[in-house]
Amino acid sequence: MENIYIDTYELFNTWHITPKDDFFAELMSFPSIKKRTEMDLSKKDGLEVLLTSGKIDKIEQTLKFGIDTYDNYLEFMDYITSVNNFTINCPTVGSSVIVDYISTTDFNHYREGISFTIKVREANFKNRTAYAG
Repeated sequence: MENIYIDTYELFNTWHITPKDDFFAELMSFPSIKKRTEMDLSKKDGLEVLLTSGKIDKIEQTLKFGIDTYDNYLEFMDYITSVNNFTINCPTVGSSVIVDYISTTDFNHYREGISFTIKVREANFKNRTAYAG
């Protein structure tokens, strides 16, 4: 299993968390560009778009995790909600991703453990730095 860090804390060794499903795909996807200036004039066919260079928009990612106990879940949630933003660092993504927590979108408690999904926002994709492994 790959070592994934939230700030300086390794997910599995600190909270017994493992990433699930499309964790890496979510972090590796490229954000949209911000909406370009448009003019929809009633006397002209179509739409006029001011073609300037695209500016990267924020991106919201949905990250799914598995964890062993509710106590570890509470500790993890306490940490990510107590900091303004946090950095996700892992070799597969190849860069440090700075995000802020938005919400928990899914939570399931099973006999074997817990699965949960959080929504985070990366304010500026261009602020990524090389993976510090």
